[in-house]
Parts: sequence; structure tokens; C-alpha cells
Amino acid sequence: MKLAVQWSDAIGICSPEIDNSLMEIIKASKKPLLEHHEEEQTIDAHQDFYDTVLSENGVLA
Repeated sequence: MKLAVQWSDAIGICSPEIDNSLMEIIKASKKPLLEHHEEEQTIDAHQDFYDTVLSENGVLA
């Protein structure tokens, strides 16, 4: 998993339960992180995440 995190541009967590050691690797990577959200919040959370990531990288500038 460490290699997957290392080569990712961003990370999305799709489960409410994640191994603590994996979460430590993810947080240490300082990559954009989309955490797990309940179904009612998913669309808004994804939209906010992509707006943030794209604007920070100059895509929406």
C-alpha cells in the first residue's frame, strides 16, 4: 500500500474503517485526501475536493 500512496496524486478513502498504519502512511504523504463520507454527503464532499485540488494546481485558475 505504501507504494500505491507514493505514486498517487491524491487519495480517496471509501470505507469508514481503515487500518491505522495505512492512515499514518496516507497522512505522512501530505497528498490531497478525500476522507470517507456518509452517502448523503458524498456528492458535495467530492465536488469540494475536486474544486480544491484543481484550483490549487492551477487547472481552474
